[in-house]
Formats: sequence, structure tokens, C-alpha cells
Amino acid sequence: MPLGALRPSPLVEQATQHLRDQITGGHWPVGTKLPAETTLAKTLGVGRSTVREALRALAGAGLVQARQGAGVFVIATEPAEDWPTRLRQAAITDIYEVRMLIEVEAAQLAARRRTEDDLTVIHAALARRREAGDGDTT
Repeated sequence: MPLGALRPSPLVEQATQHLRDQITGGHWPVGTKLPAETTLAKTLGVGRSTVREALRALAGAGLVQARQGAGVFVIATEPAEDWPTRLRQAAITDIYEVRMLIEVEAAQLAARRRTEDDLTVIHAALARRREAGDGDTT
């Protein structure tokens, strides 16, 4: 899949996607040194700063790594999924289920590990709440 000039719009995103496609499509396998920024800029029809930003995004995705004085190398052909990406793609029910599991376990651990001082602080907070006019103790 040859590279081609880009059309105006978010150029960094377009450049990132074009380079990502080259990597994930096997054009540049793992271990390959990418062409220099100036070469990529000329091929994509963008400035070097746009290429730099695109390479930074690809590095953040775990696809490339810059090596001081040596260039930028492909280190993976599939992007690493970070937690924010995974959470955005997850169904809300899945997130609630995971939260429930974690929060219930955290509450159980807190109850088992509580001290008499912890109970004193909890009872004092409950008393202040009652004094503030919220008679609900549940």
C-alpha cells in the first residue's frame, strides 16, 4: 500500500492513520527503521512537525520507538490498548459489574481491617450528620 499526499483536515490524525496502516499492514515489519522525518513529510505532503506529532502518537500506541541518534523503529504491528481506550469501548454494564466487584471487595477488606479508632471516627461523623439535620442513619 503506497503512501500518498493527504488532503486538508486534521493532518496529524491523517498522517498518523496512514503511517499506522503501513505498520499494521506489514509494509514496515517489526524492527524496520522508518524513513526520516523529511522523507515522510515530503511523501505525505505535510510539514515535519505534523510527522513528528504522528510519530509521537504512534509511539504512544506502542507501535514505534525513537532511538536517540538512530531513528524511529517499528516495535509492534498491533497497537497496545490503554485503559482509557478499553473503557471507552466497554459496555456501561460491564463497567458497573467490574466496579461492583472491586468496591464490594474493598468494603469487605475495610471492614475486616478496621480498628477501634476507625469506629470512633465513623461514629463521630454519623453524630455530626445527625446534628446537621439529616436524621437518616442508613
